[in-house]
Amino acid sequence: MRISCLINNFNYGRYLAEAVHSARAQTVPFDEVIVVDDGSDDDSSHVLATLEASDPRLSVIRKLNGGQLSAFDTGFANCSGDIVFFLDSDDLYFPGYVERMLGVFASRPDVGYAFCGRQLFGRLEREDRPYPEEMDLGYSAAATAMGRFWLGASTSCVSMRRSTLEQILPAPDLEPLWTINADLCLAYGASLAGARKYCVPEPLVGYRVHDHNRYFGKREDVASKYQRRLCSISLADYYVRRLGYDRAGLARLLDSEFATIPRPTAMLLKLYTRSVMEADVPVWRRLWQIQRMTRHYLKSRSAPVARTVAEPAAPAQTPAAPLARAA
Repeated sequence: MRISCLINNFNYGRYLAEAVHSARAQTVPFDEVIVVDDGSDDDSSHVLATLEASDPRLSVIRKLNGGQLSAFDTGFANCSGDIVFFLDSDDLYFPGYVERMLGVFASRPDVGYAFCGRQLFGRLEREDRPYPEEMDLGYSAAATAMGRFWLGASTSCVSMRRSTLEQILPAPDLEPLWTINADLCLAYGASLAGARKYCVPEPLVGYRVHDHNRYFGKREDVASKYQRRLCSISLADYYVRRLGYDRAGLARLLDSEFATIPRPTAMLLKLYTRSVMEADVPVWRRLWQIQRMTRHYLKSRSAPVARTVAEPAAPAQTPAAPLARAA
């Protein structure tokens, strides 16, 4: 299984070397590390020249500024991995991250999109665990097409099968809208491409909080939230059209889709119930779907927790060491 790391960079030269070193330091090495420099005008070029000369696995692609999604498109077009890992150039991987996530893909050939928890560091320090336990999130095409919610994580926590990415990238029509926060394109696209999703909740990635984060911690006014919501709706519409779905048909699958989640949370039941209530289907069918979903949820609560992915033999490094270097 060939593995690739795609690092997207725009004017994060002060953090870039640390991100690349964290990719190099994995207990299971990458076959290739590709940095896409998206038209930086800081010292990124000098940093990359030094890094490129020291590691034959590192490839640097320099392009005109087009935004984060355009960097994803360029990087994926130039990588060869069967499994592709994404990394923002201001973030870090902890050493056991790749080994842990490869364990998911090796033991679960049906999983196309996997993500982990993260350790925030810098101006804010805390653990972000998406779920309290490992979660097989099943399939989510219908829920995503309805545009009610999405399942996934920030860029640096995401790894995907090539077969899934080939269905959603490149997406040049979306590039002008997704110059930042393009991890949503991966999350929406993967769901609508029929990828099964899996979450490892441990914080295996360091997410740097600093003065120049382009999305995290930014305050939004009402107009900005409205615009972001419009972009999310158009994103779902784009992949619905691209993948040839019929929304009415997908709405009838919401209860069957919910049943693919072996152990859904109460929040997922609530979100799916809301999606059913807003679907354009007869009232009797909505009630029947909600009854089926509730029955599945209650039955799953009484079942024992099944852990399907084993821990790696060597535990991942704790956040302390990389955070100390970054500080």
